[in-house]
Amino acid sequence: MAKQKIALFGGSFDPVHQGHLAVATCAQQALNLDQIIFIPCAQSPHKLEHSYTPDKHRIAMLELATQNISWAQVSDYEITAPKPSYSINTIEYFQSSYPQAQLYWIMGMDQWDNIEAWYNYERILDSVTIIIYPREKINKNDSDHHLLMDAHCIYLDQASYLPISSTLIRKDFSSSKALLNAQVFDYALTHQLYL
Repeated sequence: MAKQKIALFGGSFDPVHQGHLAVATCAQQALNLDQIIFIPCAQSPHKLEHSYTPDKHRIAMLELATQNISWAQVSDYEITAPKPSYSINTIEYFQSSYPQAQLYWIMGMDQWDNIEAWYNYERILDSVTIIIYPREKINKNDSDHHLLMDAHCIYLDQASYLPISSTLIRKDFSSSKALLNAQVFDYALTHQLYL
């Protein structure tokens, strides 16, 4: 029997937007993933200058955005786990939860470029296959392949890229309706999260 294929997708998701969902959908279809687990992070050691919207709201928005996606799940593991929150701890938690699964980790190209700064990054590379998505449009001549692979990574092509940023949504929420799941937009509006 083939191993279950599960991808972990961490991020602040503040708020979750259509770009996050496009990346997840692209990864799920390209690799025939059984499940993608969205993991809103606690305060990132790499983003100490930014304070997040309260955890309960980020989780609620993720649950609204993914409620009709059969392969999507939301986990509060990083929010409730002992601090500091390191990716390798998250990976080891899900390894113990799904001992028979093949695990993947979805990250942006900017995170991949900085992977050596991550705590215990060598163990991360030994534990999961990294799925990398572009953070900007890449020249079509750079790659005609849907997927490029090397020893540790799978690179999604630019089909997964949507020029959407949570930072820009927070700065101009009233103009961001088209960038968000409708229920996420309504939830944020109701709770006055980015006004």
